[in-house]
Amino acid sequence: MVGVILNLTVWLAIHTLFRETVLIHGVDAPVLASANLPAIALALGAAAILFATRAGVTATLAISALAGAALAAA
Repeated sequence: MVGVILNLTVWLAIHTLFRETVLIHGVDAPVLASANLPAIALALGAAAILFATRAGVTATLAISALAGAALAAA
């Protein structure tokens, strides 16, 4: 069960952080030139909030949602 969750996590991360992927030996590999920089910035910011400030998941999600909405509006 852990492998299924890890596989889904990696798949979602690759397809969120990169706009394009290529299939190499049956595995999706990201095209590095297609990096989604706003998504990467939001992910790094959320990780910093979680680990550096030890804020809870709910607060981190709320802050990330507001930051994402601000990025979309800009």
